[in-house]
Amino acid sequence: MLGGNYNESGYGTASMVNIINCYNSGIINGNYESAGIAGWLGYNGNLQNCYNIGEVTGLDGTKTFYRGVATVSNCYETIGTQVTNVTASDVTSGRLCWLLSGGNTTDPVWRQTLGAADSHPMPNARERIVYKNGTTYYNEPDKNYLHMASTQMRPGGSTVLSISMTNDDAITAVQFELSLPEGVSVASASLTDRKNGHSINFSKLANGNYRFVVFSGSFTTFRGNKGAIINVTLNATSGMSLGDYTVRLMNIELSTLGAEAIYPMDYASTLTLTNSIRLGDVNGDDKISITDAVGIVNYILDNASANFHVEAADVNNDGNISITDAVMIVNIILNQDAAVKERRTQEVETEREPQ
Repeated sequence: MLGGNYNESGYGTASMVNIINCYNSGIINGNYESAGIAGWLGYNGNLQNCYNIGEVTGLDGTKTFYRGVATVSNCYETIGTQVTNVTASDVTSGRLCWLLSGGNTTDPVWRQTLGAADSHPMPNARERIVYKNGTTYYNEPDKNYLHMASTQMRPGGSTVLSISMTNDDAITAVQFELSLPEGVSVASASLTDRKNGHSINFSKLANGNYRFVVFSGSFTTFRGNKGAIINVTLNATSGMSLGDYTVRLMNIELSTLGAEAIYPMDYASTLTLTNSIRLGDVNGDDKISITDAVGIVNYILDNASANFHVEAADVNNDGNISITDAVMIVNIILNQDAAVKERRTQEVETEREPQ
């Protein structure tokens, strides 16, 4: 609040009320002085870069944005005409965000992550900058982001979820939350060979998500610009139903050496609960090959590949994943080839038999 004077009529407030970069999306139901942004401003109000998309009810249905007398600039609402009216489509498409920002794409206050049904402008650096091309509004693709492939596991079993980072910038620290379906928990987590003096810690939050922090005390940056950085071992309870579940990376923050915070978009993938996991097919490509044997060796060396299936790797079913399982996969491959050769020989001999 800034100092001001009484209106000559004696009404109002002794202070100038400045409301800048604010919004309302909730339901407001009150008396005569109810409004979406300011219930009573007296005669010294100043409203800038604000919007209301919430429902407002009161004794005077024409005053949906503010009460009193105010100077208004660059303000919008969807339910009335006290300020510039916009449509619901303007809100979700990014047009409203563009208007609030005045076309600023360098360091705008208002940002918006487009795509969700309830998407709307937010004065939040975690949201994304809105750009315009003709009549189309869009977010630029992330240059630095986390992602993960879909994976599968048995009820009561385990799997390794590989979380990867693609980064144009040199990243020194990573923080994010991992949202898992009910019945799935984090057993352990380790860093891949992209680490460079980094350590990893995680904890379970009150909302059920797991928060991960990867940090280098010497402020070194991750090696390379793409590939897995974290392998998370997941456990599923035995009572879980078969089917597809959503796993989500959210509230992601990447930090550069210059202490710049980068907030990539959330990322979701599918976790499939199934009973049809094939022993030896550790990478889930529906075949057993030398790549699966290499995958087991990498797992033993604490460098599991993406989509590494723990249960499929325990080929001899002794409850331990070791080099013996890799050797058994090699034997399976050789036996598979022999079995195919024998079957083809039998087919040829059958064709040669006299009719």
